[in-house]
Amino acid sequence: MDIFKKLKKRKTAFISLIILGILVFLALVGNTILGIDPFETNSKIRLLAPGMGHILGTDNLGRDVLARVIYGIRISLAISLVSVAFALIVGTAIGTISGYVGGKVDSVLVLIIEAVCAFPTVLLGLLLATVLGSGMTNIMLAIGISNVPYFARLARSMAISIRGREYIESAVTTGLNHFEIITRYVLPNMSSVIIVQTSLSAASALITESTLSFMGVGVQPPAASLGVLLRDGYDYISKASWLSIFPGIAILLTVIALNFLGDGLRDALDVKIRVDN
Repeated sequence: MDIFKKLKKRKTAFISLIILGILVFLALVGNTILGIDPFETNSKIRLLAPGMGHILGTDNLGRDVLARVIYGIRISLAISLVSVAFALIVGTAIGTISGYVGGKVDSVLVLIIEAVCAFPTVLLGLLLATVLGSGMTNIMLAIGISNVPYFARLARSMAISIRGREYIESAVTTGLNHFEIITRYVLPNMSSVIIVQTSLSAASALITESTLSFMGVGVQPPAASLGVLLRDGYDYISKASWLSIFPGIAILLTVIALNFLGDGLRDALDVKIRVDN
């Protein structure tokens, strides 16, 4: 509740939270409420401009664009959240072990983390998606793996800072093993930083997914993420620009909302992110 009250004082963060809530609500039940099938085709209303019958128009197969965008938001958010959850769990585990244990284990893990970080996220995601193959599961895994190093570096930095504190030494003297110390003291004390990083990484993951799907190595038909909708509308950009405009707006709103929410959480939780080498 204290965090929520602090967020309310930051208008951009609070508005972003509301926008995200609306987007999630639409993604979950939007098509059910509208009663429109995002896959239903109708050749008689192909490339119909936005209007009363179809608020956001129709695509080249006569499918309702509003229903398609809502469905695309669902797919894109699902991929973003699952991939970031994977990166959070794996990256935090690697970084915490590396920073807390130290020594040769830390040296080896740091080399691996830095080697992966040398690749831009989109390029690494493209490489992994090409190796693993297209499809929703593989794109989640590819984006998740490409984001693991960022959580690992952050968790390592926090673990190095926390392991030298007095309460950790007290825990050691009481006979707690390393696993108990990490789960009881180290992880809870880095949770606020990880929460902020999760919000920011979700925005990055959504952009990566949209980029890969636009390039044709991401989500494949019949599924349709926002990136797929952008790609489908590209061929008709001159005569049916709404096919690309509305998915683009949805991506823009989601990414901006996630970034502003992350900034608000950083202020509300009083987080100062610093990565030690």
